[in-house]
Amino acid sequence: MERQRDGEELKRLKDGLDSVRVALDSERADNRAVQQAAEQQQQYAASECKGLKERLHDAHDHMAELQRDLADEQRKAVEAEGLRQKLTEKEEEVASVSFTMGKRLEGTRRKMDMLLSEINTLQGDNDLLKKQLRVYESDIAESAMTALQLVTGRAGEVGLS
Repeated sequence: MERQRDGEELKRLKDGLDSVRVALDSERADNRAVQQAAEQQQQYAASECKGLKERLHDAHDHMAELQRDLADEQRKAVEAEGLRQKLTEKEEEVASVSFTMGKRLEGTRRKMDMLLSEINTLQGDNDLLKKQLRVYESDIAESAMTALQLVTGRAGEVGLS
């Protein structure tokens, strides 16, 4: 009976061992499936990582390009501000020259007006002098005629005529 118990015990142990082997084989199959899934996940993650690295590299390139563009725009803004400043200075210079020229022109106009007034006065004086000269010429001609008549008349009196 002991043999029978030992045989039953052995059978029970063999059955337990078989069920452990089946469970172990199942576990190994599950582990292989998990390992394959993990390898696939790792390959997928590596592929995603590579894609992300490429996108990151592209983003860095784009950012560098944007920084260059920004620096260029800032340089242009500085140049534009310099040109605005120069334009303002030129406008101020033109305004100053214009003001000075306006004052000079105003002074020149006043001088011209004074000279024209003086010319008009001189022309009036000249006209007056011409009239006076005509009067004097007329008086002289009359006096000369009178003198001539006197001289002629006296010469006739003296017997010279």
